[in-house]
Amino acid sequence: NNRAVKLLKEQKYEVAADELRKAIQVDGSVASFHANLGFALRELRRFDEAGASFETALRLSPGNAEVEVQLGVCYWELGKRDLSRRAWEGAAARLPSPIDPWNAAAAFWPARALERLGELAREEDDPERARLTYERAIRAAVPFLSRPVAVPSAAFVEDLKEMAMRNYQRLAWLYADHGDLVSARAVLENAILSPGRRAYVHSSLGYLFSTEALAASVASEKDALFLRAAGAYRHALEIRPNDPVALFGAGMSLAALSPKAGAP
Repeated sequence: NNRAVKLLKEQKYEVAADELRKAIQVDGSVASFHANLGFALRELRRFDEAGASFETALRLSPGNAEVEVQLGVCYWELGKRDLSRRAWEGAAARLPSPIDPWNAAAAFWPARALERLGELAREEDDPERARLTYERAIRAAVPFLSRPVAVPSAAFVEDLKEMAMRNYQRLAWLYADHGDLVSARAVLENAILSPGRRAYVHSSLGYLFSTEALAASVASEKDALFLRAAGAYRHALEIRPNDPVALFGAGMSLAALSPKAGAP
């Protein structure tokens, strides 16, 4: 199985799958053999076979949140939304309580399951369920925003930071899609106060200010909102210089100002 894991890391999925099938023929009672075969088959987009391997892994060793998340992905790709939900809910239920901010590995896969459940709720046009689920996913990741990377399971820490920002953004767009720009802006303003803030969060805030500015009827209010948009894009550029989205947004916001407003 060590050779198979090495092959998986090298993205040699077909060869890895062959190795794992041989290992399973020798000893089919090892859950990790089936789980890793599932990973290889999933990457090969053979979701039906991958799902069967993940199901076997869970029968042999129940309660593995990572395998439950991947099984849910296979079901989702196969159009089996109810089974996806069941798998992801099982993984989400394994979120530690309370969350240990020094054990990112234990929180990552349950938090990822919550994220996928939020996406599923949004796809099913259930905004309230999506909102509640995104909020749970954010709460699961927030304890890791201030953690340094030089800690055990550092890769999971970085992934959880990214997940928190991504779900702040998704929650904001959920509000915006239903016409609640004030709540959308509040979500993003909360996100940019976090240590793990990302350039795209500032750019999203700039876009919301621009959207509000376009809808404003009073010239002074319109200019004030465009100036705030430009400021948000400028903060994005401080984090990620030359970001094309932020550069374009800042330029458009400043160009939209009335002659009386003046550029900042």
